[in-house]
Amino acid sequence: MKRRILKMLPLFAFIIGAMAVYANPAPRPTHKGAVMYYWFSYSGATNSTDEAILSNYTEVPSEPSCSGATKLCALQTTKDGSGQPQLDFNGSGLVTTGTHIQAIDRKNN
Repeated sequence: MKRRILKMLPLFAFIIGAMAVYANPAPRPTHKGAVMYYWFSYSGATNSTDEAILSNYTEVPSEPSCSGATKLCALQTTKDGSGQPQLDFNGSGLVTTGTHIQAIDRKNN
């Protein structure tokens, strides 16, 4: 009986692994012509220094719900070859729509 259970153990591990992969699908890009845009949530402070730090952005599967104090919440943009968001900045150094960024979502009351 133990041998039979041990023989089936790899099958159970495969099934559990497959379930984990399909339970957490990869983010889906939005297509605009030949360009693909991805949503990134923002976790930094509202200032030009933090908005320029790529590690403050996390790719998410769809547009996140934004509420609370006015600050950058998420943006929809293209990715560079390393999977990092490509950013556009205004004269104040804050992210803005432009060549790469398609949409910006800011929290507001």
